[in-house]
Amino acid sequence: MPYVEATGARLYFEESGCGYPIIFIHEFASDIRGWETQLRHFSRDYRCIAYNARGYPPSDVPEDASLYRWQSRSTTSPR
Repeated sequence: MPYVEATGARLYFEESGCGYPIIFIHEFASDIRGWETQLRHFSRDYRCIAYNARGYPPSDVPEDASLYRWQSRSTTSPR
């Protein structure tokens, strides 16, 4: 499974298609599966990247609550 390191946690991501990138970020109480239909459609013409945020397996679920603050989020691309 592909992961990217993001300030103390490994985040799982999926990537499909090629071209201009679109990043899909899930909402609270959802995960990467919520984007399945959109990923299938947009990957025909775009590079689609979707990831599970920290705390949503298979991404890491850190015990340290401070790693869930918005200041801890990574701003780097998976590649």
